[in-house]
Amino acid sequence: MKTFLWMVCLLWGAVSAQAGESQRFQEYGGLLHDFVHAGEKNGVHVNLVDYRAWKADARWQYALQKLADADVSGLGSKEERLAFWINAYNMMAIKKVLDAWPVQSIRDEGSFFRSVWKQDVGVVAGKVRTLNEIEHHILRPMGEPLMHVAIVCASVSCPDLRAEPYDAADLYTQLHEQAVLFLNNQGKGFHVDADGVHVSKIFDWFADDFSDVPAWIHRYHTAFPASSSIEDYLSYDWQVNAQ
Repeated sequence: MKTFLWMVCLLWGAVSAQAGESQRFQEYGGLLHDFVHAGEKNGVHVNLVDYRAWKADARWQYALQKLADADVSGLGSKEERLAFWINAYNMMAIKKVLDAWPVQSIRDEGSFFRSVWKQDVGVVAGKVRTLNEIEHHILRPMGEPLMHVAIVCASVSCPDLRAEPYDAADLYTQLHEQAVLFLNNQGKGFHVDADGVHVSKIFDWFADDFSDVPAWIHRYHTAFPASSSIEDYLSYDWQVNAQ
């Protein structure tokens, strides 16, 4: 009987956590669905964002308040923590753009003394955060390089903003799909021409996270031999991913 009750409690806890996660990002998910659409900019296929309409939508303030009030102490699994903080990073990047809208590049909001990544951007889980803190002090220490194809910098060359929130239950399916899409986008992730193999600067900036970059790319772009060498990196387009 005790064993049965223990299993019921575990199941109820898992269901409650999943329901809570869904509720937490409900408004954010609606905004992604309504205002993120496939398009093209500067010759690159990219998910474009209607920032003007997003900023005017009342759901945005509800989404931010839920993020500010979130209790992260109950995030037990790695998948729960990754999903939450990836969503948080992307929401804060969007917020940085919207707070200054209209803007040509998120980097324009930085200064000589403090880059945009190190500026206070908003409240997450009861604390004022910077994008730098979320990326380098929370996400990267989790040791999952796939996070780099999920977090966005609101720019053309970034991995695409997914038109749905990340969810712990489906996280690795979502991340795998993101990696495949990114590496099969010749303007963003991976390109081969007469001069050789060119990949995103992300694989240069965070090479240590990927360990063996060619082998990592081969997992998600099997046409690329794991033993191949990278000749150069694609130029990075920081123009905002606005439609």
